[in-house]
Amino acid sequence: DLYLSPGHALFLDGVLIRVKELVNGTTIAPVIPDDGMSIEYYAIMLDTHEVILAEGAAAETFHLKDSNHENFANFAEYKRLYGEERTVMTSYAPVLGGGWMHFKALLLLGVSPLVPMRDPLGDACEKINARAKELSL
Repeated sequence: DLYLSPGHALFLDGVLIRVKELVNGTTIAPVIPDDGMSIEYYAIMLDTHEVILAEGAAAETFHLKDSNHENFANFAEYKRLYGEERTVMTSYAPVLGGGWMHFKALLLLGVSPLVPMRDPLGDACEKINARAKELSL
């Protein structure tokens, strides 16, 4: 099993999609920790935002933006080792947002029947469900 934070993105069909957008209740499901259980996240930060394989899944590395690394438990150690100057990272691939962005994309699909339009989130969900059926999950 692979456990990712809801805001972590997977690389599917040329776009990064946050895990929370892919939850389907079977192959991708939220895990609620038991009482007293804590969750500890580890981030892999490279010089650039990249995609790596984690348990066979194409997952993003940490995407440094402004000061979002200051929430790390080891931020003081990181600052001591690497200093304060940070290079702004560009995204490895476009990040597909959910909510309003996905709603707008669906509206465009409905309004534009003559122009073939792509729904990367819907396509990714369909592929995940098809793969689950192949594996009988």
